[in-house]
Amino acid sequence: MAEIKWPTGLRGPLVSGYSREEVVGFRESELASGPSFVVPFSDDTPQFHNVTYTFKEGDARRFQLWLRANKFKVFSPWFDGPCITEDRSAETQECRFTASGYPQLNSKTIGGIYLYSAQFMTRVIVNNDDANATELEAIWGVNCGDINLGASLLDEGLS
Repeated sequence: MAEIKWPTGLRGPLVSGYSREEVVGFRESELASGPSFVVPFSDDTPQFHNVTYTFKEGDARRFQLWLRANKFKVFSPWFDGPCITEDRSAETQECRFTASGYPQLNSKTIGGIYLYSAQFMTRVIVNNDDANATELEAIWGVNCGDINLGASLLDEGLS
């Protein structure tokens, strides 16, 4: 993980408006006839997360202080920050803001709410699903796709 950590107590990105773009690790040949040929080139491809942060005035000032103190605008260092993923067991990911995604203030309300948009990149999305794929498939199948219900019922049974 990274040396720089997200400020303790500062909320992460909003769920509404969140999106993620993943770069594939293959190229397709030009189509002359029939299906294209797929040529893999890397399994180390980035994911780009488009996020929105909303802060009260004090939190916005703290966020800006954190950005300045860690020189995000100049060096774009890696940091451990909150990230929205399908597997909620890993709440932080190692990431860095992209050049075009440095946090920008979009608006400030009369009530003192600051809205920022940003884009950060991750090299890998850390999750526990890959290590427990068989169990995840079983829970999904037994509970009609409701994995969270299945996991909570399993937790109750083990208690």
